[in-house]
Order: sequence, then structure tokens, then C-alpha cells
Amino acid sequence: MELVELKEMFDFEENDYLYHVTGRGLGERIMEEGLLVEGTNILNASNIIETTTLPITKEIVDNIENFVVGELKNKSFRDSSEMVILGSPKEYKKQIVDKVRTSKENMDFQGRVSDRYVMGYINQGLEFVPNENFEYGTDEFYDSLTYKTM
Repeated sequence: MELVELKEMFDFEENDYLYHVTGRGLGERIMEEGLLVEGTNILNASNIIETTTLPITKEIVDNIENFVVGELKNKSFRDSSEMVILGSPKEYKKQIVDKVRTSKENMDFQGRVSDRYVMGYINQGLEFVPNENFEYGTDEFYDSLTYKTM
């Protein structure tokens, strides 16, 4: 799906949105397994999700193409090839990390964001790949899934 189509899939009145930049091929895995959160809070953030994500605003969505290109070109210290978008109802106040202790690829994680909060990801071709398991989508989001599967 083109990024211009993605603009219609945000409902800022009902939901909060966040993004997480990750390496090549990991967007699909995060859609299936959820987003692991290390748990080290060196930022002293009030919500652990803030240690691995940043908020998406209406202004960002208005200029989504330029924003995504800028974020994915920023390869200062790690692979930043894909952007995962998370969404949750405003009443959750972005408290979407479940306490889970697990190790993967020589890293210890203390939390996980369920795949139901993963809206999808933007790949290297600057296309949005929607997640069928996302539970907080707009009608446009669900219509895109129906269209995709036909």
C-alpha cells in the first residue's frame, strides 16, 4: 500500500500512535510476534515503551512520505530499514507493554507489545504492510485488508 493511502488509516481522536525503527526483515516478525522491549530504562521514562518508540502526530502523518524517508535514511549507528507503527486506544495511555522475561539473540527482554497493537510496518520500498491482527484500525484500515486478500 502506498504511504499516501496510509494517511487515511489514523484516528487521532480515538487512538495514540507510536513508531519503532528496526532492521531489514524485522517488521514482518514484529507483526507476528509483537515488539520485544529490552526494559533498561536509561532515559528514566515514565512508560517503558518510550525507550524504544516515538509518538506519531497529525503533523507527521500530514507529511508522512518525507518523514519516513528521513527516518529510514538515518543509519547513524544501526540498521534502520523498516518502520513499525503501533496503535492503541487513548484510554490505555500508551501502557501497552506486557511484562515478559525472555532472551533472544543474546539480548534479555523484560517486556513485549502484543501484535494486536502493531498496525503494520513500512518497508524499504516505502510501502505500508498492514497487520491483520491489529485490533484498533479504522474502517479504511480493515477495507485495505479485505482488498489485499482478494
